[in-house]
Amino acid sequence: MNHYVHPQMSPSEPVLLGVAMAHPRYLGTVLSDIEPADLHSPQHRAILRAFYTINGRRQPIEAPLVVAELERQHGARPLAGEPWAFVVGACLGASVTVPQACQEHRRAVLEARLRREAFEYADAIADNATGPLVALEKLLADSMSAMGRTLARIAEHTPDAATLRSAERPRAA
Repeated sequence: MNHYVHPQMSPSEPVLLGVAMAHPRYLGTVLSDIEPADLHSPQHRAILRAFYTINGRRQPIEAPLVVAELERQHGARPLAGEPWAFVVGACLGASVTVPQACQEHRRAVLEARLRREAFEYADAIADNATGPLVALEKLLADSMSAMGRTLARIAEHTPDAATLRSAERPRAA
């Protein structure tokens, strides 16, 4: 019996994509270390790939360009059947956060990556449990290494306890 739960879409996905469009100069800051595979929604993965394509051409990440690139790559009504303009607009509508406050959303997407990695490695380990011990040992080492890198990225976006305590203290007037 499989007790693992597949990761689900984080509400932070459209926020990060929307902030990257609303504040294009922060694209690198908002989306650094975020890969299309980190996003649960196929539409959001396609949008992120379109960002990277547009950015590679040194064009600005603007909603009309993103929609045009998505339509060029996938047609007018792909994936879930909604027009790309609607999907991109929903991401822009979710971007109520200023770029400097995106740490929480980046952390949520990275945490979803960690859950996905744990799920995929658990399945692979279960599949290889009766195989050669050397292969299982390598798989375990690879899984620990990959999840360790993700945990380090999450830690970069997590305030330490001292920072949290100082933020909670009332300030003297």
